[in-house]
Amino acid sequence: MKRRVVVLGAGPAGLGAAYRLTSLGLAHVTVLEQHPFVGGNAGSFDLEGMRVDYGSHRLHPACDPAILDDLRRLLGDDLLLRPRHGRIRLRNRWIHFPLKLTDLAVHLPLSFVWGAGRDLAMRPFPRRSASGETLATVLEAGVGRAMCDWFYFPYAKKIWGVKPHELSPEQARRRVSASSPAALLRKVIDAVPGFRPRGAGSYYYPRRGYGQICECLAAAVAASGGEILAGARVSAVEHDGQRVAGVRFEKRRGGTNYRDSLCLVHHADRRVGSWPSPGRAIGGCGCGAGHRVPRPDPGLPGA
Repeated sequence: MKRRVVVLGAGPAGLGAAYRLTSLGLAHVTVLEQHPFVGGNAGSFDLEGMRVDYGSHRLHPACDPAILDDLRRLLGDDLLLRPRHGRIRLRNRWIHFPLKLTDLAVHLPLSFVWGAGRDLAMRPFPRRSASGETLATVLEAGVGRAMCDWFYFPYAKKIWGVKPHELSPEQARRRVSASSPAALLRKVIDAVPGFRPRGAGSYYYPRRGYGQICECLAAAVAASGGEILAGARVSAVEHDGQRVAGVRFEKRRGGTNYRDSLCLVHHADRRVGSWPSPGRAIGGCGCGAGHRVPRPDPGLPGA
């Protein structure tokens, strides 16, 4: 007898888990999504004839190979390999990102070069913060004060809307790959032809926006017998003290709210792999799966 699994959220992780469970025939899966469309912040919507993403996303070639293989099968030729032409605005100057030697030599002032050199020289003598670790202290100890003041601190304030000293240090560890001057220099060197590793300077992006990934996953879940309930807001998770026994949710039907619940039957755990760290308008996902899945309403704002 198959287990009953309820997945909360139809973003990439939730739909990826549902896809693995249903495609391998390991469980009866129901995905509950509070919005009327799949994808969450990784979704896309139509705006004046164009496909627009809710958030800025791209699929890196360093993605887990098993996950990348799944997405290649689902999207086929719609998963495009695109050249990366990143730019950042740094002190009223447009420069390449990741950094390039030409930009460092031509576009950045000597004051930055001097500050970065000073930070590199002082790295063997780190200073400890009396107020504990924050995103700011981790970055300062890693890439130095000059790079923080010029780029990372303004970037953090723009992304999260709060001061870097008010953010968790975990954000720095998760989001900043160049965590030291040496790592930053390595990124600069990697941008030079001949030193560039395989996959650098490019990324994968679906033909119909990043949301096409979740739309194709949702279609594959439905094709394998899974159920996706869009517009279902979870109100409670029931448990017996040791394990989850059921999930309560609310959903609109015929203009009125109704309440429902899903009971879970516990079975022995089985490892099925992992996926990373998912309405009114219904449409196809454009991946050739031939199933109808929730898609964003064209009138929804791109928040």
